[in-house]
Amino acid sequence: MQFKNRSFFYIAFVFLSISTINAQENLKFYVSNSGKDSWSGSKEKPFKSLNKAKEAVLKKSNPKDNVTIFLREGTYFIDDALTFNSENWKYHEGTLTIKGFNDEVPRLSGGKKITNWTADKNGIYKASVKGLNFRQLYVNNKRAVRSRQPNVDDYNNLTGWDLKSRQLVMKSDLVEKWNNFEQVEAVIQMFWSEAIVQLKSFENFNGGARLAYVSIDDKQSDILFPRPFPPKQDNAVFHFENAYEFIDQPGEWYLNTKTETLYYMPEANEKMEALVVVAPVTETLIDIKGSLDYPINNISFENLVFEHANWNLPSTNGFINAQAGMYNLTAREDNYQTVRRPSAAIKVENAENIQFKGNLIQHMGSTGIDFISGTKKCIIEGNVIRSIAGNGTMIGAFTAEEDGEYHVPYNPSDLREVSTSDVVSNNYIYNVGCDYYGTSPISAGYTAEIKITHNTIEDAPYCGISLGYGWTDKPNAMHDNIIANNYISNVMNLVCDGAGIYTLSKQPGALISENYITNIKRSEEAGIYPIAYIYLDEKSGGTLERPMVVERNSLPKSDKTVQTWNFHREGIFLMDSNSVYDIPEIKDNAGYQESYKNQIEKMLKL
Repeated sequence: MQFKNRSFFYIAFVFLSISTINAQENLKFYVSNSGKDSWSGSKEKPFKSLNKAKEAVLKKSNPKDNVTIFLREGTYFIDDALTFNSENWKYHEGTLTIKGFNDEVPRLSGGKKITNWTADKNGIYKASVKGLNFRQLYVNNKRAVRSRQPNVDDYNNLTGWDLKSRQLVMKSDLVEKWNNFEQVEAVIQMFWSEAIVQLKSFENFNGGARLAYVSIDDKQSDILFPRPFPPKQDNAVFHFENAYEFIDQPGEWYLNTKTETLYYMPEANEKMEALVVVAPVTETLIDIKGSLDYPINNISFENLVFEHANWNLPSTNGFINAQAGMYNLTAREDNYQTVRRPSAAIKVENAENIQFKGNLIQHMGSTGIDFISGTKKCIIEGNVIRSIAGNGTMIGAFTAEEDGEYHVPYNPSDLREVSTSDVVSNNYIYNVGCDYYGTSPISAGYTAEIKITHNTIEDAPYCGISLGYGWTDKPNAMHDNIIANNYISNVMNLVCDGAGIYTLSKQPGALISENYITNIKRSEEAGIYPIAYIYLDEKSGGTLERPMVVERNSLPKSDKTVQTWNFHREGIFLMDSNSVYDIPEIKDNAGYQESYKNQIEKMLKL
């Protein structure tokens, strides 16, 4: 009898163990545009929405289960951000992977298709867009041109700045009383950044010089005119945007927010009814925000397209960029400046092991992906990032306090706040800073142990990689950051005071190694400040024990317009074996690696 009892308990133990194993197996849910949210989420009975699949993960799975949500081919319009926070995702401990099914590449779009076009005049068409407001428009998967004067690749110059009356001074034939005048914007290039300001009024001075004195929005004037940096260059380059009267070339558009009417001029051989026109609507597509005590863990996004995020704040508040896309809230004559972080299509904060792999991230109204703070071992890998209004990626805090003064070092007592050991690797990032020129493909603030490696970076108005903030040699959160094996070309192609690789502030143990940087040319519109292949700006460096190491980088020789190196001030660096000649092994090993080629080429075709 005793023997039989033992057999019974042994069998029961095996049964329970198998049940536990089965409960922790990978679960799969499916989402399709042809599905229904009332269905089970199986392959045969898929859900219709990603939010419903997320709810099913919480309701139907063990907290430790590893779950995959497969999206089928198609476009999924995101009305509200897909959110993961400490309340709705607190108890899920397993991994969650959201990915395209097999070779299918689903699209997560924050946009809305614009239809029902009618002819206006002079080759211009119009459509009602009731309730919408946006700053970008995409036609057949390409950025259209927001109406501007003069046209693309041409610019005006200011004559000067009247600091006493706080007016822009320009030739009088450059400005006139356009319809909806107060919605017209002046986009002014200011060395390493730009100021986008709404017009208020103007008055002509009809003396010999024939000048116009242009007033701008009062709140924007209170920031721009007292602010000493970036300086105000008398002949600053600028253009106007956002008036119906500026539509004079195919591919240009204008949104009249008063009548809620969109205007667009197609090419002569294009038929409006055949064009796919998308306006961005939703500001954030993915919002992952844990807390320091309950971070969000182990979510991966793979083989997806993220596109058409919106950001309208500059249309009402202007956009006065301090540096790296951090825009001014206030500014004083003593260079006290408070700044705020721009919005982003994808936001991650207080999270660990969040991964974006093999995706296409495009057509965004501000930053593409932002690891805001408190991120640990989060990964941006093997993606194509393009057609971005601002920074391609942002990582880490940029100020000591939210909306804080931008010279104050960030050095929190709770190190969980610091973005640490994040990875940006093997991405192809190009055509960023499309609207906000003082932004970069990769822009990192106060990070620790970040690895920025094997990225191919091309076509940016400002820096290729920008690392650091604060202009400080005081103790701060930065240390042991790595920038290595990146291929950087055709950056700094509009503004100045930047480089292929640019650093700010003290960061002991930093390593800049085996990067290949080429083809940087000073724009005719750039100001007089330096441009370099590597620029170690104010207070950059390390300590005697742990210097900033810059070694084995392949850079061109200096010429009359672009320097090989620029050192703003003395710092503690270890420079070793850098070359102004091509080093084949460095060149061949720079940029994204062979194992990522197929996925990147696949995304480039979309």
